[in-house]
Amino acid sequence: MDIISNRFWQFLIHNWFVFDYILLLLIILSFLGLLFYLLKNRKKEQIEDKYNAIIFLLYLFFGPAIFFLLLRIITNQSIFLPLYFYYIYAFIYLIISVFIFSLRNVKWRWVIGISLVLLFITQCLGVINFVCRPDYQKAVTYLDENVKIGDEVLDLQVGANVFETWKIYKKRNDYHLTPIFSLQAVVDHTINKFTDTAISDNNPAVWVFIETTFITWFFHVDPTYMLVENLSHKGIKVNIKHFPEAFNLYIVKLEKQQDYVPQSIQIPSFQLLDYEKLLLEFNLSTKDEKENLRKSEILKRYFAIWPPLYSYNSILVLGSMIKNGEIEVAENITKELYKKNPEFYHIKFLYGLCLFLNKKYSEADEEMKSLFEESII
Repeated sequence: MDIISNRFWQFLIHNWFVFDYILLLLIILSFLGLLFYLLKNRKKEQIEDKYNAIIFLLYLFFGPAIFFLLLRIITNQSIFLPLYFYYIYAFIYLIISVFIFSLRNVKWRWVIGISLVLLFITQCLGVINFVCRPDYQKAVTYLDENVKIGDEVLDLQVGANVFETWKIYKKRNDYHLTPIFSLQAVVDHTINKFTDTAISDNNPAVWVFIETTFITWFFHVDPTYMLVENLSHKGIKVNIKHFPEAFNLYIVKLEKQQDYVPQSIQIPSFQLLDYEKLLLEFNLSTKDEKENLRKSEILKRYFAIWPPLYSYNSILVLGSMIKNGEIEVAENITKELYKKNPEFYHIKFLYGLCLFLNKKYSEADEEMKSLFEESII
């Protein structure tokens, strides 16, 4: 909260839950009012259209999200994301609006209507409600207090933390969080760090920033347990610090023990991925087995999940591949993804960037020109 100096905003954000309770109360009253209205007037023919409209509105509110939630419970398959409930947010205000216009008393209609508009405006300001993520605040403070010079901090971006909320709270500038996309990449970074002879005497640590909620929800595995299981008996000490709140946040500290011996460590992905098929899907497969093996190792570092939980993840992964010099592989992947999803303009931009970096200037120029000729926002 010390990043906000204005006392009024500090007070408002600290007491944000009050607005949520007011909205919840208004929703409950609106539902009760509409149900009373429906029961009272269900036999009157002159309001049949309005009656059907309200029924349809209530269906849109409950139907799709509840349907997929029930399927998730019955089948025990990962086909429902709790964030689906956000889509019904608009219908909350529609339902309240219908209730307001069903009131006969004009004064009450104006009072509740103006209150709804003010509440909506206030809720829109909720994007600055940083206090809703105390887990991130505590976790970043923990890193600021414990990370030593020479340590490496990795941000495993496979869930909600793709939005890098940690940037709000980070105070120190002498370390940074490197985005990473699989446990295999975590292991590879750790081995490279521990076998670097120039820094071996300083005994540096590798810190991993992990949110586990989506992984455990979709794939029924715990990334922290996977690190303990695969590293603790191979000379790497695994310490885990838990910051429980919205998304089950962890910070894992990896340290080299005296019995550590440089070795190749393979760690499974969160889901069963056939990387040979992935090579074919991305048009990366060749007749050279060594080359296929090299490309498979690259895919293991960047693709622990496929398809991604969010399309935005694809942009992050490919951007990181380009930044780390895996431009040839990134070019093939962006090209194939854009063929399948021609409306995904971000991928086409990255494809044009790969062509440029691979010194295919005429092709890159053609792709970029065609991209900006499209009607994109």
